[in-house]
Amino acid sequence: MINKEETIKQYREKQEKYIYYLIALDVSSIAFSIYTTKDSSLNIIQIPLAIAVFFWGLSIFYGLRFIRVSLSSLFTEYLYMETKEDNRFTALNTEYKKNLIDAFRNRNDKDNKLGIRFEKIMSYSFYIGILLYITFHILEMYNR
Repeated sequence: MINKEETIKQYREKQEKYIYYLIALDVSSIAFSIYTTKDSSLNIIQIPLAIAVFFWGLSIFYGLRFIRVSLSSLFTEYLYMETKEDNRFTALNTEYKKNLIDAFRNRNDKDNKLGIRFEKIMSYSFYIGILLYITFHILEMYNR
């Protein structure tokens, strides 16, 4: 049976891979869109493609923000553990230590909520971009 720490570690690794994979797909989608339309003249049919590229860019932006929040969360977790295990706090500083630990917990909770929000926005933006690209492709086929 896997312990709690190992489960959390595996979850974070899978989550990071998912985020990096989605960012790579976003970048590839933008590059593919640019490459396939490089010889095309500007046309009203390309509006869904332009909006798709915008959403893929938005997905990249929020994916990078997610990574930054994850790094912040890991550092806060490290500081939390260091403070909790630190024996230099005497009885006089017990209240200070408790306040510091509470502050780290609050910060970590905020980072986790932000991370969840950023991951959702990233995923939705990616899928909206796909739908818009398909719309563009159908319009382009119809126009031929």
